[in-house]
Amino acid sequence: TYNEWALYPDEPVLALSLEYFQFPHDLCGKVMSKSSLGRLFISVSCGDAGFVDAGFNGKLVLEIVNHNNFPIIIRAGQRIGQMVFMKTSGNAGIYVGHYSGQKDFAVASWKEALGKIGMETMRDS
Repeated sequence: TYNEWALYPDEPVLALSLEYFQFPHDLCGKVMSKSSLGRLFISVSCGDAGFVDAGFNGKLVLEIVNHNNFPIIIRAGQRIGQMVFMKTSGNAGIYVGHYSGQKDFAVASWKEALGKIGMETMRDS
């Protein structure tokens, strides 16, 4: 593991949340950047829209992007995001998504997914 990471301009990085989430079937969430990082033009989300399904359990894979024209240092354990919880109007049932119970992610699987859609792979860690 790294103590700090230089996030270069326009570079997307995937990171795993320290927290393990267990959403009940009537609660969903949205990952947002902390305002202190937002003011530095650093975006943090979970997936394209940052949405966490009702009933999801596991660690979140966060997408972090530096929208500056200079590098920013992110430190291990630094608070970079916040979760906004939303009550659903019904019971979503049992979450059976692909990432249920995830505790880690494999870089190889992300590189494989990028290759399938013809994109360049991420910077090796």
